[in-house]
Amino acid sequence: GNGFQTNGTLLDDEWAEFFAGYRFLVGVSLDGPKEFHDAHRRGADGEGSWERVIRGIQSLRRHGVEFNVLCMVTQESVRYPERLFRFFADEDLRYVQFIPLAEPGTKPLQPAAFSIRPEEYGEFLCRLFDQWASEWPPALHIRDFEEFLTIYAGRPQVCCTFQETCGAYCVVEHNGDVYACDFMVEPRWKIGNLVGQPLGEILSSPLFAEFAAQKTRLGEQCKICKWLQLCHGGCPKHRLIAAPTVAAPSYFCEAYQQFFRHSRRRYKRMAERLVSQAAGRPWPGVNGASYGNRAPHRNDPCPCGSGRKYKHCCMGRR
Repeated sequence: GNGFQTNGTLLDDEWAEFFAGYRFLVGVSLDGPKEFHDAHRRGADGEGSWERVIRGIQSLRRHGVEFNVLCMVTQESVRYPERLFRFFADEDLRYVQFIPLAEPGTKPLQPAAFSIRPEEYGEFLCRLFDQWASEWPPALHIRDFEEFLTIYAGRPQVCCTFQETCGAYCVVEHNGDVYACDFMVEPRWKIGNLVGQPLGEILSSPLFAEFAAQKTRLGEQCKICKWLQLCHGGCPKHRLIAAPTVAAPSYFCEAYQQFFRHSRRRYKRMAERLVSQAAGRPWPGVNGASYGNRAPHRNDPCPCGSGRKYKHCCMGRR
């Protein structure tokens, strides 16, 4: 399917009608309540963009566009996971991806001053998880949390961050330039341009294959780690924030280990519940969707008959 990522400031009814007509899944950047969002997302006039983004989301809703929210976790918001959770739940923004803000700094092997610290992010994840898992089904679909539940339930990873290799998708810029990843939009990883090359040729390029394979270059610390099957070393971008090689542990390694220790027992109980429900009775679909005696997979049509993928509809609600 088609995907489109936007900061939301130019979304209007015309754009929303276009996205609906071609069944785009739209990702909208919204960093939570106004004071968190506007701390970093300002226009050329210095004014925050929160109101414009909210108006854009309203346009998407009016036209029935499928969308989710990408929320940067910043120094302003990292101490308030419960507040972020309640904001998105109260605004009925049910599909959220939280992205920790961390970038390389101007000095070698040091993160930028605005980056959040691993220990902060670890605490954020643990508290957010407790809020998320406190009710069943959870009030929000949080991508990373559902990803780990999928793994505990015996399904393969879907999220590229935690897969064994990269290369599951590419990103196209406004001028047709194609890059291997939206976290790696830099000259080193430009794999082609759609104006002069077919997409199939671009995706078959040796450079794209090289990019996909780099994630498998793990250091000894990762190879012997008890949590390797959950994260596979994390995103290569985060390995390079404070280290000279992609074989280094992730900048957020400490955060993820803290989270894995904190969530393990509850995840196991949740996974056992899902598996036992699936094994104990059929999952009857409607409108021709039927799964026999197995649970629907993440990318199957949802058994409720909504026409949406299961992962974007009733996953976790059975």
